[in-house]
Amino acid sequence: SFRILERPPPPPPPAARGSKTKLRRPKDKKRKRGGSAKDDAKDAAERKQHDGEKGRKYGTLLRSSSQSLKRAGKIVRGFEVQKAVKSIKAMEKEQVPSTKDEKKMEKRRRRADMLQRRLERTKTFDLDALVEVALLRLGISNLKPEGYVETTNNKKKKKGVGNADDDEEKGKDEKNAREGEEDKEGEKELEAFRSSLIESMLRQSRLQSVMDDLDGKVTEYRRWVLKREEAMVRRSMPASMMDGSNTLVGGGGKRRRTQAQDRAGAAASQGAADHAGAAGLFVDSLSGGPVEEEEGGEGGHGDGKNYYGPGGHGDADDLLMAKRNRPGQRARRAKAMAIEAKKAGRTWDSSVNWREKKERDPGDNAGGRGN
Repeated sequence: SFRILERPPPPPPPAARGSKTKLRRPKDKKRKRGGSAKDDAKDAAERKQHDGEKGRKYGTLLRSSSQSLKRAGKIVRGFEVQKAVKSIKAMEKEQVPSTKDEKKMEKRRRRADMLQRRLERTKTFDLDALVEVALLRLGISNLKPEGYVETTNNKKKKKGVGNADDDEEKGKDEKNAREGEEDKEGEKELEAFRSSLIESMLRQSRLQSVMDDLDGKVTEYRRWVLKREEAMVRRSMPASMMDGSNTLVGGGGKRRRTQAQDRAGAAASQGAADHAGAAGLFVDSLSGGPVEEEEGGEGGHGDGKNYYGPGGHGDADDLLMAKRNRPGQRARRAKAMAIEAKKAGRTWDSSVNWREKKERDPGDNAGGRGN
């Protein structure tokens, strides 16, 4: 008998060159492309918008902080002027030395000149120096965005374009009239006075309260910038590099380790605070384990006995109530016995281990021998 084998159908003929039929790639083999130019343009526009908002917020923070500091600085400068005036009046009330003592007169004259210069310098002190130091200590000066230009400086520059030389000469004249023609030593003295005056003004309670309020605003600004930048980074990353918790995967090993350490540290701190961690086990038992396990419950030894120490079945109360000798207790007891013996008029040996012999009855000794 012969078996007839069926041939498979022939493959379809290739498409002709002029036909519109196209071979499509299967969907499962479609290649994934990276970010397109459209996405890059979107990210650039978002970054530009963020930089603009960041610059505006920083400008608002800088202007409000400068105004608050300058307003409080005027009041504090008035306090410093009052202190200088009180010092001058107190010196005038002091007894004037005789004209014969030239050294004391010269010393008094120098002191009066020094107090007068201090008063004049305090009155004419420029508050911009105080504001600059305060902004630097608050960290506002270090938060300046790239490309940020202060509007106040621009206005000053525009006003002084035509007569820059006149303004410079006027500033020199005012400086000479205010400080006088001082040499290098005088300039060093003036700089030291300004530094001490700024520190004294910053220690005032009124200025301290203003700086505390501004510190809170600076913290809010930092958090806003950090939150916005993190959101931009997450949106710019492809989905393959993010997990379910919006955390970078793949190349962010260091970041994951840092987050894991932070979570572990937070859990440990919480456990130590509410006695829920490993340190809180000692509250229930001396061995560090739960009470149920030690009493023969689930997971314990099953014999209903507590195991304290290596191979021991002692009771915890016995261990806690056991009386122990302190170091030197024997010597202290011997000293007390020596004092009592001396008061009673008995003899006392110099040794700290000396004890008086106990008197025994002859009957006891005899009975002992007989036994």
